[in-house]
Amino acid sequence: MNQSIAPIRQPQTGVEMRSHGPAARTQTDFADVLHATLTDSKPVQFSAHARQRARQRHIELSSEQMQRLEQAVGQLEQKRCRQAVVLLDSTALVISVPNKTVITLMDAQELDDTVFTNIDSAVLVPKTGPDASRTMASMPLM
Repeated sequence: MNQSIAPIRQPQTGVEMRSHGPAARTQTDFADVLHATLTDSKPVQFSAHARQRARQRHIELSSEQMQRLEQAVGQLEQKRCRQAVVLLDSTALVISVPNKTVITLMDAQELDDTVFTNIDSAVLVPKTGPDASRTMASMPLM
């Protein structure tokens, strides 16, 4: 079992080393994927259940309310929240923050005696105004 291993040869001076094949593309591909992941601006989505509840409860969000909801979810993402209640005007929305998905929603009339479980954060979104994102209050519950 005497097998000899050939020594590793050093490149000659003045010879340029180049990468060829898949390894050369990996750095660019990884950089592209990383950039796409970090700049992913996927909009807030509504689950089938949330869409059904919105129809049943006659809840419609205006484009201005959706923009404020997006800002609230962005703030929750920055704080690495997982499940949150967002109080937007007279509507409460339960949101899966990592998925950017509204799980369910209800209007103010239904909030009496309501208990929210498995929630780690809450955001109170101000009604209107140009500085809405600056005055938004986030309260971690855990």
